[in-house]
Amino acid sequence: MQKSQILLLAILTFLLSSTINVFAVTQSQWKYSKEVYFENKEDVKAIYLDDEIYRHAKEDLSDLRLINEKSEFIPYYIYNRFLSTNKVEYTEYIGKEVLSFMKDNDYYIDYEINSIKENMDVIGNKLNFNILKDSFYKEVQIFGSHDNKSWENIKSDIIYRVNDIEKLAISLDDTYKYLYYRIVSVNDTSGVAINNMSLEYDVNEAIYEEYKGFKKIDHKVEVNKESNETILNIHNRDRLRINSIRIISKDDFNRSYKLYITNGEGEKLKEVRKGEIYRLNLNQVKAENTSIQIGCTTGEFITSEHLQVVIKDRDDYPINIEGVEISYYIDKMVFKSNDTDKIHILFGNEEISKPHYDISTYIEEIEKVKQESTSLSDLVEKVIEEKDQEKNFEFKWILNISVLLISGLLIILIIRKGHFHIK
Repeated sequence: MQKSQILLLAILTFLLSSTINVFAVTQSQWKYSKEVYFENKEDVKAIYLDDEIYRHAKEDLSDLRLINEKSEFIPYYIYNRFLSTNKVEYTEYIGKEVLSFMKDNDYYIDYEINSIKENMDVIGNKLNFNILKDSFYKEVQIFGSHDNKSWENIKSDIIYRVNDIEKLAISLDDTYKYLYYRIVSVNDTSGVAINNMSLEYDVNEAIYEEYKGFKKIDHKVEVNKESNETILNIHNRDRLRINSIRIISKDDFNRSYKLYITNGEGEKLKEVRKGEIYRLNLNQVKAENTSIQIGCTTGEFITSEHLQVVIKDRDDYPINIEGVEISYYIDKMVFKSNDTDKIHILFGNEEISKPHYDISTYIEEIEKVKQESTSLSDLVEKVIEEKDQEKNFEFKWILNISVLLISGLLIILIIRKGHFHIK
């Protein structure tokens, strides 16, 4: 090949690669960033997303990117234990009563739990009780044992049926493998019979603290005297993935409610939930359920910025709402890196689509290995003026068209020069 031809080919290659680079994604297209801090203790690292990321990123998080000092994107996947269950994980075991007795005014009942399959552990995180009595209120202590001899205290709670409200299930604070459970009804001289008890394991009852957050949230209360309704407007400014809303009040009440998604003006767009909330606080009876559950099944949450709870007061006084607390899902961003380069997380780009990385096909395996938890810097905002964006856009197109024209002319010139004969 002649030297002139080689030179022309080199120029052509450079120009074509320049065209590609102009079209390529650049860091300047993201409005926000945070530096990721880590100590390189583990190859696999996890970033737990914070409120600012949810506020400024796209709702589906598809604009998130990790970038190193070489301006290279780092593959990652997003994971949440609550939201990543692909199958229903539910098992119920029927308890068999083996002993009951009274001691110091406390009524004891022991239950044996048998595995549903041979050589399979009994696991559970919730107890359900069947009591036929119409009205009762029990303070209970729960113990667990592996051998029906040594007992370990699990938790204290209450079960009750008062008028039209009842609580006949107790969620445990962890998942246990006990084969025996002891239920102690405190100061129960009447010995109200528990007809039967069952142990269940429900993945939705499992507690994964790192994937769930709690916080007080901005709200405004209005009272509509004409319709006898209390209107609770909630501002989810960070667009968090809310799975429950708890109303904080010291009043006694039993009210029906409806939860809506609204626009910024309070106009109802969609009904999400309806049900009852109640609170009863007497000397001997305490019953409370003031939470609106959204995540009743795996994967349910609300990210809408504006929510409204309409509470039917009927002829009662409006509830004195002292505060509103939400629980919400927290996602983590998992990536692999063992170099010392600084890494930043980018977000705030409405034009970008979700990336597809090979690492996402190995989530199950990677979730079994130890991961280093990282921390994040303060928010860094890149101010992009509209005029600069227009100029940058126009410049890119002018440059690309120019490069393509020059490349076309060079191709024609090379063909005329000798058809690439090697000498």
